[in-house]
Amino acid sequence: LSVFSWYELAISLRVSPQVASQSSILQLLFLVLLAEYLHPGAPFLYQLSADKASAAFIFAPVFFQSMARLQEDPTPQRWLLFILAGCSLSLTHPIILAYAVMIGGLFFVLGAGNWEVRKTVTVLVVLCSLLLPQILLRFVRVPTAQPTSYDPEGVLSQEGSDNVISQWQDSPFY
Repeated sequence: LSVFSWYELAISLRVSPQVASQSSILQLLFLVLLAEYLHPGAPFLYQLSADKASAAFIFAPVFFQSMARLQEDPTPQRWLLFILAGCSLSLTHPIILAYAVMIGGLFFVLGAGNWEVRKTVTVLVVLCSLLLPQILLRFVRVPTAQPTSYDPEGVLSQEGSDNVISQWQDSPFY
């Protein structure tokens, strides 16, 4: 599914079918070559069912393809596809969504020569609005949410942290 989404993304970017096939094969080859631990190929080959791998290798190309199609011809159906693809990324992995929104914003700003400024600004507002729920979940304090601590003192003082986290000697690093 992932390789097909790469192929379709290349086709939607107006690449010939032969070049799209070759690029998909090369992408797959490089992921196999980079399949060691902590390299990009490892999540693709061993953890594709994980949320970040699915978001990066399946949903993000569909999101970029919907952006390319939207830039070609902004019909209501393409707007709906674009928003739904963004929502699927938002619900799957918000960090991959943030990267996709940054890449998509540059895609529209650099390709704005074909579009009116009003349409480009509209797309950028929609892109930023896709991030809004995740920003609210992360930064707005509500009484039911406990503050999340990321500093060493807070993390190490949490109950059960010794089972998961180890401190590096007497340093503040963990």
